[in-house]
Amino acid sequence: AYQDALKANGIQVATVETVRTGDVDFSPQLTKIKSLGVDALVISSQGQEAVGLMTQARKLGLDKVHFLGGNAFNSAGVVKEAGQAMEGALSATPWSLGMTHPKNVEFVKQYRERFKSDPDWLAAQTYDAMYIIKQALLNAKIGKSDSVATARTKLRDALAGIKSYDGVLGKIEFTRDRDPVVPGAIIRVENGKHTIAK
Repeated sequence: AYQDALKANGIQVATVETVRTGDVDFSPQLTKIKSLGVDALVISSQGQEAVGLMTQARKLGLDKVHFLGGNAFNSAGVVKEAGQAMEGALSATPWSLGMTHPKNVEFVKQYRERFKSDPDWLAAQTYDAMYIIKQALLNAKIGKSDSVATARTKLRDALAGIKSYDGVLGKIEFTRDRDPVVPGAIIRVENGKHTIAK
């Protein structure tokens, strides 16, 4: 998917290197990448591997390479572990702490009060998912006399009937195939924290 998106936007892919979950030494891949003189490194891996790739890339002298990543980059833990190596890294996210629409501001406030820490994108997505299910349950009008099969059918149909939902992620809309479409944001790591990229 990354390769297709990059090529569709006129970005030349110099090489594709693979890593496995649990790998800790990325010097063979990074040495090859360094020899190609690339401008950016797109990382699609889990958190620990992403941290290893970025920190080892910087140690190998890939100082000017920009890092672009996926969900692993959205973790505050990854940002903390990668430290200075991750400064300037960019990623797309369905949610960010810095989103200023009212539902998100209230969600962040209540989360901090209850858990004494900041929520992450998984907490935000889960929060919206639970309220979408709640709305479907209310719409389904499942009765005590309904069989399990009938209740399932009513709930399935009620979920399919939800076309959009205004939540902490913003306005979520569902395609005909029930894929969610969310506004999202591009975030950058600045001074060890996620900020919405301008």
